[in-house]
Amino acid sequence: SKGAASRQGKPIIQEWQAGVHMGQEKCCFLTSRSGLRGRPARVYGFTRSMRWPMTVRIASLVPSITELLFALGLGPWVVARTGYCTQPIDGVKAVPKVGGTKDVNLAKLRRLAPTHAIVNVDENRMEAAEALRAFVPQVIVTHPCGPEDVNGLIAQIAEAFAPMPGAAERADRLRAELQAELVATQADAAGP
Repeated sequence: SKGAASRQGKPIIQEWQAGVHMGQEKCCFLTSRSGLRGRPARVYGFTRSMRWPMTVRIASLVPSITELLFALGLGPWVVARTGYCTQPIDGVKAVPKVGGTKDVNLAKLRRLAPTHAIVNVDENRMEAAEALRAFVPQVIVTHPCGPEDVNGLIAQIAEAFAPMPGAAERADRLRAELQAELVATQADAAGP
């Protein structure tokens, strides 16, 4: 395995970007206002054609995303998580574990038949995300780089599950709360 920052001189985020555009999948992304070293941060997902209504089965391979899914009311549809996805405690107890963020048990995950898998550039290996594409209709790849990117992340997850009852409304409330907190924090940091 090469270093975390790059492979063959190519930053991993660029590899992920290139991977998003491979195959027949469509690429959708949101661009935030800021990112690593001032570059735009992007949130990516590659999908096959999805038809609604459908039976939604979500595999969350990112601890913070698992918590977000439950906050959006999507907990009943989460069918897989990593051992690091521990919040909310009562919500995730019955959700099967499929390994860690870096060592996903793909065979076990395949048996759980997710329709959606959510991964993160920094948390999960690119090879695992690519392998998921063979049996998961929608793989959502995220990469928020700072607090300012979380609203875009919430919007991306809410958009992916827009047909689910109440998810969009909960996302709007969560985004408004987050924005108010960011403004208050920035004002406190600026001082009098």
